[in-house]
Amino acid sequence: MYSHILVPVDLDTPSDWTVTLPRAVSLARLTGARLHILTVVSSFGSSVVGEFFPGAMERNVANTLLATLKQRTDTAVPEDIPVQNMVVEGQGDEAVLRMAEQVKADLIVIGGKGTDLGRLLPGPRAARVVRRASCSVLVVRE
Repeated sequence: MYSHILVPVDLDTPSDWTVTLPRAVSLARLTGARLHILTVVSSFGSSVVGEFFPGAMERNVANTLLATLKQRTDTAVPEDIPVQNMVVEGQGDEAVLRMAEQVKADLIVIGGKGTDLGRLLPGPRAARVVRRASCSVLVVRE
């Protein structure tokens, strides 16, 4: 049924970890799918502020976020479910849609409430992803 499930999470939104991710884990277990757990960070380079930050600082931020994501994922996802943790730069919904194409996701599982990914989206993140995704999207309510 599903082979690749993309799960965008905000590290600061508890419901992404207590409601959304467990639903994705259940679906992965039922279908044998691989989970691609994604968090999005704003690109320093996309603004005037970015000129003042060296590239090494951006890499350090991404590495720190990836370590945090991996730690939380290791706790939340059973070992028998294949997982890929990803931290990508970009603008919220655009990054989610780009990564869905890249990993060939056949399902996106996204929380329907909470803060937007990195507070980057001007509107509800789930609605923007639902409208533009080329695959199925499951919006998980709290």
